[in-house]
Amino acid sequence: MEGREQLLLELLSPQRPIKLISEDLSRYQWDSDAELVTLERSHLKSVLGSFVAGQLTAADVQTWAETIEGRDDIGLEAGHAEQLKSIIFELATPAINRPLSPVLGKLFIDRLSR
Repeated sequence: MEGREQLLLELLSPQRPIKLISEDLSRYQWDSDAELVTLERSHLKSVLGSFVAGQLTAADVQTWAETIEGRDDIGLEAGHAEQLKSIIFELATPAINRPLSPVLGKLFIDRLSR
């Protein structure tokens, strides 16, 4: 059995299906007294790059973002928290924002590179 911190690290840089990581993390509450890992722009750019390259589906990216959004045990890169929060929210809620497309993925990657 993997520990919570290891699963969170695996979520940030997925090497196996995101749905499986998300299911494994469901054993743990979203609430936490401490941030165990930090989401960085590089993590988001990597996931979006995998989507643009056709290695992940829009549904995969949505599941990934839903799993991250609102977790107390995942911190956000200093100086970029609002940007990361905003993009994660958009990716997690395409029904109220806009569906993820390769063009939008590239736009987010460009925005994260600044």
